[in-house]
Amino acid sequence: MHLEAVEDEVRAAAMPGKAEVSVARYFEAFEAAVRVFGRGQVSTYLIAGLGDSLASLLDASERLIALGVYPFLVPLVPIPGTPGADRAPPSGDFMRALYEHIGPLLARAGLRSTDVKAGCARCGACSGLSGFEAEGRPAARPGPGAAWTPTSESSDDATLQLRACAEQGHVPRVPPLAPGHLLRRARAV
Repeated sequence: MHLEAVEDEVRAAAMPGKAEVSVARYFEAFEAAVRVFGRGQVSTYLIAGLGDSLASLLDASERLIALGVYPFLVPLVPIPGTPGADRAPPSGDFMRALYEHIGPLLARAGLRSTDVKAGCARCGACSGLSGFEAEGRPAARPGPGAAWTPTSESSDDATLQLRACAEQGHVPRVPPLAPGHLLRRARAV
């Protein structure tokens, strides 16, 4: 059950079909899933870069952790040839702010990616979150200065390489910054 985005406006724009199911209903389903599978064995994608504010992603992550759900925070990876190809991935500072706050909360709650038995949180290849699951207190909540403003430009190597090759009509082999399953999807477009 991947939530992906949490703000109603963002959900309606990015995934209109899924937006018909309320965030409240997702949280009810997460509670039920944790009762069946156990704490730390339920996870959900939250995709930074769809338009949710940093505060919204932090709030949702904290609520999920309190339920025993692992919030798998990933950056948006734009794929050439798709409707979201012109979206920019979130900045490294935005992702670091998320990871530095949520990683230690996960550790304190006993929700470590290494304890997840299956799924995306177990693999971890699409996110840097597991590297921040350090003991101790979470970093202070990032202030308004950490807000991210989307642009159509990106300086990450994988995105630049994908865009350049898409303009030439092919999708290349790219470094591990771009998850393999996304590249397979890009080739299919």
